[in-house]
Amino acid sequence: MPAPTRRAADAAPQPKPAPPVLELRDATFTYEGATRPSAEDVTLSVAAGECVVLCGESGCGKTTVTRLANGLAGEFYEGERRGEVRVGGAPLQSLSQWEVAERVGSVFQNPRTQFFNLDTTGEIAFGMENLAVPRAEMHARMASTARELGIEALLDRNIFALSGGQKQAVAFAGAHTCRPAAYVLDEPSSNLDPAAMDDLARLIRTAKQRGAAVLVAEHRLAYLADAADRFIFMRAGRVEREWTAEAFAALSAEERGRLGLRSPHPPALPELEARLAARASAAPACEARGLVAEYERGRAVLDGCTMAFDAGSVTGITGPNGAGKSTLLSCLCGLKCERMGHVRFAGEVVPPRRRADRAFLVMQDPDYQLFRESVRAELSCAPRAPDAADTARIDELLARFDLADVADRHPATLSGGQKQRVVCAMAALSPADVLLFDEPTSGLDHAGMRRLARLMRELARDGRAVAVVSHDTEFLACACHRIVRLEPRR
Repeated sequence: MPAPTRRAADAAPQPKPAPPVLELRDATFTYEGATRPSAEDVTLSVAAGECVVLCGESGCGKTTVTRLANGLAGEFYEGERRGEVRVGGAPLQSLSQWEVAERVGSVFQNPRTQFFNLDTTGEIAFGMENLAVPRAEMHARMASTARELGIEALLDRNIFALSGGQKQAVAFAGAHTCRPAAYVLDEPSSNLDPAAMDDLARLIRTAKQRGAAVLVAEHRLAYLADAADRFIFMRAGRVEREWTAEAFAALSAEERGRLGLRSPHPPALPELEARLAARASAAPACEARGLVAEYERGRAVLDGCTMAFDAGSVTGITGPNGAGKSTLLSCLCGLKCERMGHVRFAGEVVPPRRRADRAFLVMQDPDYQLFRESVRAELSCAPRAPDAADTARIDELLARFDLADVADRHPATLSGGQKQRVVCAMAALSPADVLLFDEPTSGLDHAGMRRLARLMRELARDGRAVAVVSHDTEFLACACHRIVRLEPRR
């Protein structure tokens, strides 16, 4: 006779799932002065050895969720916080600041806002010193982390002499050496070159193997393909959809487009550089000749750099972190004085103090360029705008950059992507003949990236020379007529 079927009660007991390391329950946060929450009734969890990715359009609440997860919302960022956040089972509100720092390692969208030291080695060691890690162990962790990240050459350097990507790597190194139970990373790939992004993905996998929980807010998703376990899609401050890594990978291009998500297969940089390689004309609108520039005595960032940019063309500038790309743009607009060489506009040598009238720079960090009480006020008073009273033009740009609904908000309350769009709109208002963009897609979603690419081409068609520094190959493929590569100093 057949064996009797086992009842559910007689079945072998199943192991209970491990409690989440990081958990948000109906978490809501409204920034001071805002009329609606930036994150509303967010419930999610991240288990030990799991990587969860927050994705969605710019301004959807991803950054706010990371600030709830690491305790900054309601403490550093003023506003009303509701709901519950737990780390290792303990309510975040019950933990002191050093206990939160011990459990949660954070990397911000803008790494300079989390630095406390002037040198890189001191910065990487800072967290461990606060946690009283023994000195011998501290040195061992710094050495192993530097090897894993490939940043040995960045040790014992002036923190403010580094590129944006190098600062990002140092910020992650500082979090990683503390061996936290949870990592909270907000756009950690911002400004990273492809090699550094691969290193970051590998370190996320290493953290998972060590049993850490990893929460990442990100637009550039391709590098996380082999590291992420789940993807959470947010819209208007709420969690709207969730996928396993396998289900997310199976989404069609059409579905990703509807959701405003970036491509999982951006163009490879070497292929893009080969396809768009071309020389500038004999009479460029802007030209750097033999530039030598340095931030630290005896350490040249640019060493004899020569590069030209044509009117009517968008030129992409690529190269590894630390090659001097941002320094080149700073020299072109006069923010940085070269030690040797010169810059020409329309064939005329122009000294640094006069270059601001010829070139407008969109900086890597938009906070440096936002000073006024509202987005509309920023555009109304944009430097050298042709007509500050031209409200029709301003309204047009607000709509074009999807900023109309935040026109009256203070720039400090915006997401990183929204701030970036504000400064790009300011560039469009500038009458400068040369427009310079330094990593302008940091924090931009798919729609924002495509919108910016179209605008750059339109500005070029108006007779401007447009130069853009970027590691974002999807954007470069959409925006650029030609690409030049800047190699680091040997």
